[in-house]
Amino acid sequence: MVDQMNPAAAANLYGSMAKIGSGSSGAAKTAGQETFSDFLEKTARDSLDTMKAGEQMSAKAVTEEADLTDVVQAVSAAEITPANSGKHP
Repeated sequence: MVDQMNPAAAANLYGSMAKIGSGSSGAAKTAGQETFSDFLEKTARDSLDTMKAGEQMSAKAVTEEADLTDVVQAVSAAEITPANSGKHP
């Protein structure tokens, strides 16, 4: 167990972790290469877009503006997005 931590060491450690999270570590990104943070952000945005599309199609089904097949496909896609994983029995 650590009784005391040097404030300078803590600040350096925090700075190092911030660089890793922001993708600005010592390694330079090459063209077309994304950081892990970029990947997570893109995945989250794609998941939200898919779920929103499912909700919009469900709303259109209520007002009879959408074909039932389109509604089922959109809702099914929303159900299998990573954001919804583990929420269904």
